[in-house]
Amino acid sequence: MTHYEGVQEGDLDKALSVFTDDVERTMSGAGTLRGLDAFRAVLPVFPAAFPDIAFTVDTWIETGDTLVIEGRVQGTHTGPLKTAGGEVPATGRRLDLPFVDILKARGDRFSLLHIYFDRLEMMSQLGVIPAHS
Repeated sequence: MTHYEGVQEGDLDKALSVFTDDVERTMSGAGTLRGLDAFRAVLPVFPAAFPDIAFTVDTWIETGDTLVIEGRVQGTHTGPLKTAGGEVPATGRRLDLPFVDILKARGDRFSLLHIYFDRLEMMSQLGVIPAHS
């Protein structure tokens, strides 16, 4: 999908080209942003922390105006990760994290993106907190 390719390539224009100007983006632990400018401001956070970021889509389900994507995001934590709780310095550890994105279309673009992932698992993989089960 164009969005994931753009993030991987560091091309914000490409990554955002599939969204409406009034897009609503909600992400686990980060709350809700409204509008393309707000989304553009936070989009570089993960590529900056994981310059080799890569997405794998395992499941793609379309129904009506809704798209559900289940996949994995992988990368090496070589840059600072800005979080709501503060900045996590680079750990050099690999991330391999499952995620689910729910997108809702309006016309030929998406007006809603909800991103779900396990923040505890992410911090555990980065060695910031002890491993959990």
